[in-house]
Amino acid sequence: MRLRALINPRPLPAVALTLSAAIAFVAKVESTPQSATPSGVSGIAATRFVYLDNTGRTPRQQVYLAGESETAVIGADGRDVVRYDAASDALVFPHVPEGALRRIDRGTAESLAADFAARLSAFEEELDSLPPEIAEESRQRFRELLGGDAGGSVAATTMVPTSERGSFAGYPCAWYELRAADESVGGACIAPPGSVPNDIYLLNMMRLVADVFSMLSGIASRTLGANVVVAPLLTSDLLTGLPLAITTANTDGTFSTALELVSADMNSGDGSGS
Repeated sequence: MRLRALINPRPLPAVALTLSAAIAFVAKVESTPQSATPSGVSGIAATRFVYLDNTGRTPRQQVYLAGESETAVIGADGRDVVRYDAASDALVFPHVPEGALRRIDRGTAESLAADFAARLSAFEEELDSLPPEIAEESRQRFRELLGGDAGGSVAATTMVPTSERGSFAGYPCAWYELRAADESVGGACIAPPGSVPNDIYLLNMMRLVADVFSMLSGIASRTLGANVVVAPLLTSDLLTGLPLAITTANTDGTFSTALELVSADMNSGDGSGS
């Protein structure tokens, strides 16, 4: 891999606190989705989960259709963007160019991570051939693209139970404080599995995405000392239940709602969500 390609690549996306953001990261590893086709979840009983995502410049809806055999991320045009196949525990990208990777599971992610590690190792070798000040400048630029710092350490995030209870879309949840490096970084209102119809299928998809993302982003952290900013809940060990809401800490000590469930309705089976 050419040094220029890694120093000045298409920037890896900053990680938002949503499942779809992580899916977008995984999808960009291979290709960009093309024209959509009808959802593979169509025709089965499913739950249509609608989240309000406040992480961008303007609030937007994130829609997931969760069923026993498949769960899909639904785009603005009402078609599926990514599917989760429960039987094989894999993500399926139905709208990619011919020859591109269409499925990814934990085994595939390990192979991609190994390839990524090899490319980063070659990048390091090229940096070693440069004058020290130029090499360090290049490393720092790469860290900035990944949203990291020079330390290279990623503080483990823990969930601390609180006495607070919440309710979103009519479903109760328990609030947890999210802490990293002895600081409060946010909160999550977690509903135990089984609290919302078909929540376990969406939860399993979240866990797979979390593991895939962690494998790929972790390589950059370990290899280049880039402290990749990973959303607190995007680790499968913390996904003990379905997150109905997530808050993030602001620099002034206040908290903002990043994500919240606004509805969770059983689908009629025709894929429309009505």
